[in-house]
Amino acid sequence: MVAHVFVPMKPPTASKSRLASLLDPQEREAFSERMLVHVLDAIRDAGIGSCWVVGGGPRVERIARDFDCFALPELGEDLNSTLEKAARQVAKTGEVLILPADLPLLTAEEVRALVSALGPGRGVIAPDRVGEGTNAIGFPVGTEVPLSFGLGSFSRHLAGLQGSGLAVRRFDLPGIAFDVDTPEDLLLLTTLASRYPHLTELVPERLLRSRP
Repeated sequence: MVAHVFVPMKPPTASKSRLASLLDPQEREAFSERMLVHVLDAIRDAGIGSCWVVGGGPRVERIARDFDCFALPELGEDLNSTLEKAARQVAKTGEVLILPADLPLLTAEEVRALVSALGPGRGVIAPDRVGEGTNAIGFPVGTEVPLSFGLGSFSRHLAGLQGSGLAVRRFDLPGIAFDVDTPEDLLLLTTLASRYPHLTELVPERLLRSRP
């Protein structure tokens, strides 16, 4: 099996603007980079296929190279067209898996589970923890699945996979389901530090000190 994992990333200076009530610009930049590092670490430990970081600028490109990932610039007018063009450009055989860069609880085992479920005629999808967004989507190379990341994307992506004739497996896994977009997400993450010790390296210390 040849799996191509794509991780879209905004420039860290422009990432996570909705966290401005909790984090200053420098903290948001550092937090975005640390989450990306965690995701790339999980992908590397999964030991599957190739990894491509899409977008993010020069600093993100250096991080990608540190993890033996390839770096691609923005290729389209928005996230969806960029990812569609990236997949067509580099993936000739095997399967495509798209994972966001803001999954602070992602594990290598979860990445392997997604990739293992992929194959000819088979797709995978994983929602966020409220069941509305898409935190992972995978399909065989050459399958026409329109990408539609944004609010309410899970139902659109599920319909797209099914409409392409794929047998679709849904994954509800804690590390894939937990992304960080809002202050509420970040505050909830701070309460999990005792269960996930690596979070002390991701979340600003002052937030951890003030957690309930």
